[in-house]
Amino acid sequence: MGLQPCSDLSPSTWLVDSQEDSDRLISVGPDGFPAYARLRFLPDPTAPGQSEPVVRDPDHPTHVSRVQHALHVLVAFTTTPSEAYFCRWDGYEDLGLPPGWPLVDIPPQSPIRSFALHRGQVADIDHWGEPWGQPGDAPPAFAWPADHAWCFTHDVDPHWAVIAASQPAVDALLATPDLDVVQVLPTDEMPTYY
Repeated sequence: MGLQPCSDLSPSTWLVDSQEDSDRLISVGPDGFPAYARLRFLPDPTAPGQSEPVVRDPDHPTHVSRVQHALHVLVAFTTTPSEAYFCRWDGYEDLGLPPGWPLVDIPPQSPIRSFALHRGQVADIDHWGEPWGQPGDAPPAFAWPADHAWCFTHDVDPHWAVIAASQPAVDALLATPDLDVVQVLPTDEMPTYY
């Protein structure tokens, strides 16, 4: 069946009703997980004010392909691999949804970000982009299984995503070849190119 738009926003309540700072939630994910890791799409800057490198190598893995790889590792760490949720930022050109479709707003009172919610299986990350007709290289903003065993979070600007999970799940990511993953604390100052 693949990813399907989800008009019932109740699966996102745990994020929307979070008591943590909205900017932090959008960039680092929900609080309260035993372990956190950063999935880097580019190497971290090595000096203040460094500009983001531009990779034009066609063999360079895309952001989405790295997310797909990471979620394939994480699928072993959920009891609900056949029920997962994915949020796509509404700032992208085409969400592929009818006008007036309900969106997930964070924070709910005066959103700094709004997202289209999709439902599917964790493995449906392999078809990311198909519901709106363009694969692109923009990963989901959030992805999580129904049991909340882990949460993938990616804001639009950073060169990394954060995965909140159990320590064994983070250890599995750290041990996965072809993924550039470093363990972090959610309170760490994360490096940026801006």
